[in-house]
Amino acid sequence: MDEMKEKNDHILTDREIEKKYGRKYAGLDLFPEDRKSQVIPALFSALGACIGILPGCMIWVFLGRRGVMAAYVGIIMAGGAFWCGKRAAWAAGYKGFNIIQKAACALVIAVAAYITARYVVVVRMTDIIRDYVPEFRQDWADQLKERGFTPGQINDICTMEESKRYVCESYGIKEISRHECSERFSQLIETCHMKKEYIKYILVSYVTAFGGIILPEEKKSDKEKLL
Repeated sequence: MDEMKEKNDHILTDREIEKKYGRKYAGLDLFPEDRKSQVIPALFSALGACIGILPGCMIWVFLGRRGVMAAYVGIIMAGGAFWCGKRAAWAAGYKGFNIIQKAACALVIAVAAYITARYVVVVRMTDIIRDYVPEFRQDWADQLKERGFTPGQINDICTMEESKRYVCESYGIKEISRHECSERFSQLIETCHMKKEYIKYILVSYVTAFGGIILPEEKKSDKEKLL
């Protein structure tokens, strides 16, 4: 009785299946849950999600650099991440798309949405500070004119470089660049009065990005499920 139980519990290898039932059955994955780790397909799904998320990130950044706070592009990121994540696992020979694989894709989406949203806000802050320099220079020139300075003196004093230096000092940065604004991010969102906008932007980006999780699953026939 014990020998029969041990025999029934034995999981056949591909070679044993081929020998017993023929070559056409050898490639069938008869025991996927017992024979394969759940970590490997999740890694393949995460890798696929990293690839699939790129088009959405590029569109988001493209619009963000033109002043459009396009957090709703997150749904494109999520759709691409889940589609490519599923296909990557399938291409590696792992059928199905379980909760662990979905969680791996969701983690990729969360990180990418945060990084992309933050980058777009940094670009926006950099543009705001850069656009403020000519305004500051004009206000400074108007003040000097009211105090009786001649146009030549005003031009000598109110140079673009000096105006930029004063603006940088007022914002607490060394130069007007995306790298510097990223380094001083927490400080600048307060100075630029963008904290509420940033929090709202992050929330909207997550809501729209994770909308991809509820995208409908592809329907398969019983025959396709067996293949």
